[in-house]
Amino acid sequence: MTQYENLATLTRMLDFRIHMVDHLNIDYRGPIVCGFNVLSAVLKNDGKAEAWYQECGGGERVRMKPHHIYLIPASRKIFAVRTPEVRTLTVHFELRLLNGPDVFSEKTPIWERQDECFLEKLERIVTDPNPMRAAMALKGALMEFLAPAIPEDALEKTRLLPRYEPLFRYAEMHCSAALRVADLADFLHLRADQFSRQFRKDLGMTPKAFLDGVLLRRILSEMHLPHPGLKYSADRFGFPSEYALSRFFKRTTGFSPREYLRRNSHIPYSDSAETV
Repeated sequence: MTQYENLATLTRMLDFRIHMVDHLNIDYRGPIVCGFNVLSAVLKNDGKAEAWYQECGGGERVRMKPHHIYLIPASRKIFAVRTPEVRTLTVHFELRLLNGPDVFSEKTPIWERQDECFLEKLERIVTDPNPMRAAMALKGALMEFLAPAIPEDALEKTRLLPRYEPLFRYAEMHCSAALRVADLADFLHLRADQFSRQFRKDLGMTPKAFLDGVLLRRILSEMHLPHPGLKYSADRFGFPSEYALSRFFKRTTGFSPREYLRRNSHIPYSDSAETV
């Protein structure tokens, strides 16, 4: 395979999806629980406000500085402190290999970079009155900016994908809250503990995190369609109740369905979701 053929193959493997773009100035102290990677670009901070990220269970405290951009991988457990004086442009996104693991894994540390030019570029993009042009520019700008943060093991993951691709298809076909890690292990004729260790070693994420990601993406794709709301999704994806779906959604995105819909007000979803 030539260098150019290899590049073309890798571009087909990369699946970059942006799930939220918003300006945030919030009062928050607690763990970040999000099924997506978080890019947090500090637009305003007078330097006196208390604002930082720290890995749960210890680790270096990373203070939020003006004109700095922070990448928080989805699989990292982070404790965050934010105050309304700190204003960020925040993006929730996935950068997956095919429909499998995210490029950024639980081994990826918080990544920090100072770049005023990039911040100004982001602000121009998100305020562009042409939404299609803005969407294309945002995707391109973020992928270019994130390229230096790609972990060294990402290329190795691409070599292992053929081994797991049938499993990825199986998970997509049987996507449901009832699908368990043991079901994936049975598909590969392995013990559950053996399968979990190998999956995590090869792909840098737990099988449970993978299943949560598949289910969350399917739920989000349904939310962009007009239908009766949370009860429909709960029934469709095997949740015992709307409350169970709502709790899963909050755990994996950091937002309740109501909060998510408010931040994505273009989604034609039923008002019945507002009752949860």
